[in-house]
Amino acid sequence: KLIPFFIGVFVYFYFPLKQLPFLQRACIKCFPILALIGFLYLREAKHSDEYKCRKLILIGLSLSCIGDAFLIKANLFIPGMIAFALAHVMYILALGFHLVELKYGFLLYGIYTIMLYILMPGLTGPLIYAVPIYGFMLATMTWCSLTAMNRCKIDSWWISRITGIGGVLWMTSDAVLAYNKFVNEVPYQDVLIMVSYYLGQLGITLSSFISWKKYDLLMDSKKAK
Repeated sequence: KLIPFFIGVFVYFYFPLKQLPFLQRACIKCFPILALIGFLYLREAKHSDEYKCRKLILIGLSLSCIGDAFLIKANLFIPGMIAFALAHVMYILALGFHLVELKYGFLLYGIYTIMLYILMPGLTGPLIYAVPIYGFMLATMTWCSLTAMNRCKIDSWWISRITGIGGVLWMTSDAVLAYNKFVNEVPYQDVLIMVSYYLGQLGITLSSFISWKKYDLLMDSKKAK
């Protein structure tokens, strides 16, 4: 069911997007995220908590699509940031915010502070305020993804880790993007940014498996009794 996603990622890197009109570029860039939306939408929810989580992630993915399209145009960078910030809010609500695993919080906000110190000299106008706010939302979402990873005690290594990996990859993607845009050009920036971004979105989407797996284990335990 994830084959369209991987095909979309391949197509994104195969075509020279900079030579294409805006609409075609937007369609190709957004297709992997649309594939994740389709994957999640077609997955049947087994209980109300899972339905709520899936709904929030779907909204987050939809907002991410809007952000992806906006970022194609340089003059729409701030609207794109707003769309992605709202997506992070949806993911935070889906994953749940808990003041646990404080070591992750200190680490992530420490990285956020260092990155902000590096980026601030290159920020002007509204970006002076927008970038710190967005960075805070991103760090918080990543913290939530890591705490969700450790809160869910299920017998599957990759399922229990996929959420945290997704959050870290997305934070890595945005850190490279910001450094490339506001500080200095990063070699192979498009590959680094988009591969980590797409895989980050995949990880967040697959975090729903934690809910599905926990539900299956609960049902199995009830049947055993």
